[in-house]
This record gives sequence, C-alpha cells and structure tokens, in this order.
Amino acid sequence: TIFWRVQIIDRNGAAVDGAAVQTDVLFGGSRVATLTAMTASDGWAQFSRSAQEDVAGVYTVIVSAVAKLDAVYDATRDVKNSTTYTLRK
Repeated sequence: TIFWRVQIIDRNGAAVDGAAVQTDVLFGGSRVATLTAMTASDGWAQFSRSAQEDVAGVYTVIVSAVAKLDAVYDATRDVKNSTTYTLRK
C-alpha cells in the first residue's frame, strides 16, 4: 500500500478544514488512479492505494483539484503540487 498526504492552507497560512482534494496517480504519463479525500482540521488530506497490481517503476502523484464551498482554489499559488515515488517489486 502506498500512502501520501496533501496539506491545504489559505492565503494567510491557516489550515483549511473540509476541502475536497483530488489527486491523480500517473505512470508513464497515463493516469492509473484518481483519489479524493477531505482535509481534517489540521488541513491535511490523507490518501492510500494498493500497489499490489502495479508494475515496478516511477509514479507521479499530482494534486489535480481542490474544492470547498465559498472558496477558490488558485493552483498558481501552490508551494508544491506533485511528487514521485519509485515502486520496487
């Protein structure tokens, strides 16, 4: 199982509670999974997925969307919106 997390903060640096965060997992440029999780009061959204059927190699996780009622997500202000991991079998 692969685990990752995303923190959402507002323009003042405060944690955003209750935001829906969507991430895409890519392999070789193709999407292999899309997952959505809600942020907790500390602003962190926790994700996990089984890697049992995945092939070995380098995967990329990107934040593809963030949504919260009465709020606007500005992707240009992301500190970081992707990361990679290497799956070894």
